[in-house]
Amino acid sequence: MGSLRDEQKRIARDRILEALSVEIVENGLLDLSVPAVAERAGVSQRTVYNHFANKEVLVNALGTWAEEWMDERGGRIVEPDVDLIPEAIEINFALFSEMGDLTAALARIRDSIDREHRFDATGSRDRRTENLRVGLAESRPDLDDRQLDAITAIFRNAFRFETWSFLANESGLSGEDAGTVAAWAYSVLFKALLDNQGPFDA
Repeated sequence: MGSLRDEQKRIARDRILEALSVEIVENGLLDLSVPAVAERAGVSQRTVYNHFANKEVLVNALGTWAEEWMDERGGRIVEPDVDLIPEAIEINFALFSEMGDLTAALARIRDSIDREHRFDATGSRDRRTENLRVGLAESRPDLDDRQLDAITAIFRNAFRFETWSFLANESGLSGEDAGTVAAWAYSVLFKALLDNQGPFDA
């Protein structure tokens, strides 16, 4: 009985988050309302609040849901092995393409919300960046601090929903080509850094 109830909760949660994604894509964040999300999901407002305490919690849950979705399908959140990063970018971008409205909604959230009214989990993102930098430093002790900072910055920007959205939606590339281009750009820039042809070299 408990497992059936848990499954029903999961289904309701997924419907709410799917509806939230579409609502953000179609109507943006400024006028986002719980009643609109509930109506689109086909559930009551009370059901939404049973799962998410308020609108901020609801919007933040979208990122966690996307990570869970990607993890189930072999996505790479952080890849400390610099040689595997291009492959990881291509894997993630292929998954971003499959996510549809969810990817577009997350890109819109991160692109649209200003510093004063940010739903995005900035602290979490900073930790990921720092974890990546630490992993890179451990696996490549030959890299100096400036190289580590540059590679981390390149990687984090190549891996973002916004980058995929720009390449796949605004630049006319297919989702697969967007991954190929981002992986290629990372590889070229990383090789230049290692060949002492980076921005810090004379």
